[in-house]
Amino acid sequence: MELVMDFNEAGIDEVRESLDLFSYNVRVTFYGHTHDIAQNKNRSADILESLIKSAIGLTSLMDKMTAWTVSHAELPKLNGMLISLNAITNDLEAIGDAFKDQVTKEYFTLFQSSIAELREVIEDVEKIFFEYPNDPSFLLANQKLSLIK
Repeated sequence: MELVMDFNEAGIDEVRESLDLFSYNVRVTFYGHTHDIAQNKNRSADILESLIKSAIGLTSLMDKMTAWTVSHAELPKLNGMLISLNAITNDLEAIGDAFKDQVTKEYFTLFQSSIAELREVIEDVEKIFFEYPNDPSFLLANQKLSLIK
């Protein structure tokens, strides 16, 4: 079963660039730019807010990917993106955990929820592109749905 990609004319490379930018922005938020490290005195809540926004942005981007169809040739790129996203998510979580005792319980719970939602959508994308295409019951259901159109 060959899948063809059409995601508002954006390909995997464009999405990868977006993911790289998110990752870079998280790094800058936490570590600062070289020229402003001395002045980078972000409060814990500000850093956590940036991490939450990053997680929400990545979740939105990944959620859109669930509607993609991807060619077999582009699956290795997608796999690489998912590996990178899992690493980014682990980094977001580790950085956020460092601020657990410096913010309110509610705010930290909001952070944890944003990470959980990101992990869930990454798992969804993994299933859609790597697990379901090899699942006979999924393929049969997909065939039946395609006859409805």
